[in-house]
This record gives sequence, structure tokens and C-alpha cells, in this order.
Amino acid sequence: MPKPLINRKPKETRPSQEAAFDLLRPLVPLTLALLPEPEFTTRQFVVYLRATDPGEDAYTQAVSLWKDNLSLGRQVVHGQVVPRLLREEAKATWAGFVYGDPTEEDGLSVPARWLKPGYSYE
Repeated sequence: MPKPLINRKPKETRPSQEAAFDLLRPLVPLTLALLPEPEFTTRQFVVYLRATDPGEDAYTQAVSLWKDNLSLGRQVVHGQVVPRLLREEAKATWAGFVYGDPTEEDGLSVPARWLKPGYSYE
């Protein structure tokens, strides 16, 4: 009986979130400028991102990194990549979760509220 290979590194099968992050990063300032209010939600950010041709192309490419499971790709982009972009690139402030608003439920992430840089509730 052959001995098992214990030191074998697992093959990475998940797409890199970094690739999705890099695709969407240049579009963050433009998308924030399109948002009409200082407070916005993750879903609203994605809607405004996809409202431009470059934004739609980048979003489609980012989601398509998970070609075997596009639903998972959308979940990762909405729930992890976009919030990280808003925190790190846009310097937006997380303002809490959205409760009881069915228009914000997209089935992809927990609805969250954000404030544009330079705004606060104080």
C-alpha cells in the first residue's frame, strides 16, 4: 500500500478575490460621485456601478471569475469585495445594517448602509 503524501499542498480552486477587487477598484470614485445622497446602501452602490458601461463590464468580469458558480461569484462580489472596496478605497464609513426594507434584499449579502467620505451623523 502506498504511503500518503502528507506534505502535499492543496490545489487552490477558488478564484482570487484580489482579481475581482482589482477589476472594480478603478470604478469606485466614479460610482461614489454618481450616488445622489451621502448615505447609500451596498445594493445602491452596485446598481450605480452597473449603470455605466465600464462598471457593467467590470462587474460582469468580476462575477465571471467564479465561472463554475456565478451565484457564488455574485455573493462574493456583493458581500465581500464591494464592502472591502468601500472601506479601503473609498474610505466610506459603515453605518449599520438595513432592517425591514425588502427593496434592499438582494439575496446576495446582508444589506448594509454606508456614508460617503467626509460625512457623519454627528
